[in-house]
Amino acid sequence: MLKFIGTGDLANVKLGNTSCYYKSENEILLIDIGVLNFKTLIESEILKDVNVVNIIITHSHPDHIGGLASTIYYLEYWLKIKNINIIVPNDLQKNDINTFLQIQGVENNEFNFINANEFKMNNIKSVTFNKIIHSNVKSFAVTVNFKENKEIFVGDNNDVDFLTRNLKLINNNDLIYTDVSSFDSAVHLNIETLIKLVPECKRKNVVCMHFDNVEIKERLKKLGFQIAENENKNSN
Repeated sequence: MLKFIGTGDLANVKLGNTSCYYKSENEILLIDIGVLNFKTLIESEILKDVNVVNIIITHSHPDHIGGLASTIYYLEYWLKIKNINIIVPNDLQKNDINTFLQIQGVENNEFNFINANEFKMNNIKSVTFNKIIHSNVKSFAVTVNFKENKEIFVGDNNDVDFLTRNLKLINNNDLIYTDVSSFDSAVHLNIETLIKLVPECKRKNVVCMHFDNVEIKERLKKLGFQIAENENKNSN
């Protein structure tokens, strides 16, 4: 199961930007690294004993990609990790991320791009990207196909059709991670919409994240949804 170092939205300094990871032996997969995640990434020590780092970025908003350049610098020059891989679905996202990093001085020889259909990791069979509706930037949901189940990280999303479609396709052990907002928004999934959308029998398969406030977490728990919690309990 994916674990979290941040579960908040862009301005939620208490919970940190939503970011998660899966670690197996000396290798780690990070999904999104926002501006508020870099400090937590260092303090959490999840990179201890790691020598292979794989990174997925769902879209280019600062709370999802803003900490990427700092993380690459830290991995290479502080931790001396040379195997840093960014997983991309296509050349278009590859070029966008490359431009973003070059502006900040990160050179191409400091990391590798790997196409999603070539990515493998211990206990992960594959990862797949699906375009979703979020805002005016290219956004993706990422499915991590573990050996035991699949976990769909939807990230920022107002794509009701995508969520509805995948709720019908998931099996009992599968999980969907989705953002939830306490206010009406054209770019995020409102809590009232989520409640209407997900039948009670499927709520145990839906993990809520990207909170704009802490209060809605308790309401969602009482309604049967799972809640993403930070590994660092002091920030919950």
